[in-house]
Amino acid sequence: MFKLGWVVPEVKESINSFVKYGQKLTHVSPTWLRFDSNADLHLTVTEEEMHRFLEIAKEKKVKVVPLVVNERFDEGVAGSILGNKKMQEKAAEQLVKFAEKYQVDGVNLDFEGVFGLWRYEYTEFVGKVSEELHRLGKEVSVDVVCQTAPPKSIDDLKENMSGNFEEIKKMLSWADSYDYEGLGKLVDQFILMGYDYHAMGSEPGPVGPLWWIRDVLDYTLKIVDKNKVVLGLPFYGRGWTSIDKMRVEDWEPRNPMSREPMKTAFEAGFELGKAYDYREIKEKSRYFIKSGINPEENSPWGVWELEDGKMTIVYYDDLESLKKKISLVREYELLGIAFWRLGHEDERIWDVL
Repeated sequence: MFKLGWVVPEVKESINSFVKYGQKLTHVSPTWLRFDSNADLHLTVTEEEMHRFLEIAKEKKVKVVPLVVNERFDEGVAGSILGNKKMQEKAAEQLVKFAEKYQVDGVNLDFEGVFGLWRYEYTEFVGKVSEELHRLGKEVSVDVVCQTAPPKSIDDLKENMSGNFEEIKKMLSWADSYDYEGLGKLVDQFILMGYDYHAMGSEPGPVGPLWWIRDVLDYTLKIVDKNKVVLGLPFYGRGWTSIDKMRVEDWEPRNPMSREPMKTAFEAGFELGKAYDYREIKEKSRYFIKSGINPEENSPWGVWELEDGKMTIVYYDDLESLKKKISLVREYELLGIAFWRLGHEDERIWDVL
C-alpha cells in the first residue's frame, strides 16, 4: 500500500517522528519548495539540512517527493504562474532541474487558494511537470481540496458577472480550483486532502468527519481511477475557544446531517481555531468536563473550561477513529493513504500501519 507522510522540517517533533517511524512509509514529502510570483523556486531549508534528510530517507528506503506550494497559498502567485505559458514553462523547468540535481524521487504539487479562474491552466501546468519528470522516471502527485460535486463553471461565472474577476473570485471556494478529471489522468497519485471540513475560521466541528469523507470518495471515484486515489487524513486536531464566557451546557455539537449552512467561528461565538497535536489533547483530556463521539462523524471531541469562564472545544482523531478511516482504503480499493503531518499523531497508529 502507498503510504505518504508530510514532514515540516522546521518543526522538531515532525522530524523526530520521521526519524523514529519513517520506515513505516513508502513516501515522505518534506515541505521544502515554494514558488513566488516570478515563478522562482525557493528552498525552505539549507542544502546541508536537505542532504541530511535525504540520507535518513535512503537508510529507511523511503522515496522522497518534496512538497511544492504557491507562496502563502496566494491566488495571485498561482495566477501569475498559471496565467502565463512562459511562466509555466519556467516553473516546470526549475522543478526538473531540482529533481535531477538532488536525485529526489519526484514532487508533490500542492497549489492551494482561490485560483479557480486558472483551474484548467493548473491542469496544463501539472501536465508539463508530469511529462518532464516521467521522462526521467520520477513520480508526480497532486494534492486537492475535497469536492463532493462538480466545481463552479468559470464560463458561466464570467458570463453572469460580465467578466468582473474580483466579483468572480468572491463566488469561488478553494475546492473550485481543481479539475479532477484532467489532473487524475496526468499524475501518479491523486491525493485527497480529507481534512479541514471544519477549518480554522468555521464553527467547532470535526476536521475530517467520516460521512463527509465517504461523500468525497463516492464523488471522486466516478471521475478518477481508484488506482491513483490516495486518501489524506489528519494527524492533528483543532480546538476553538469561546470569545466570551460560555457555559458548557449552552453548547451542543452541530448535527452532522444538518441542512443549515455552517457558521463561521465568530458567528458561533468562538475565536479562530488552532491546531493541536495528539499529545496536547491527551494532556487536556484530564480536564474534559464533557466529551463524546458521533458515529457518523467518527471524530472524538472534548470540552474544558478556562479560568476566565471561557471554554475550549477540541475535535481530534485517535487510534480508533484513524483505524476506521484508514479502513476506507481497502473498502474503496484505493491506492493508499497520506497523513498531514508527522509529529501531530497518536503514536499508537504506527503499530497498525
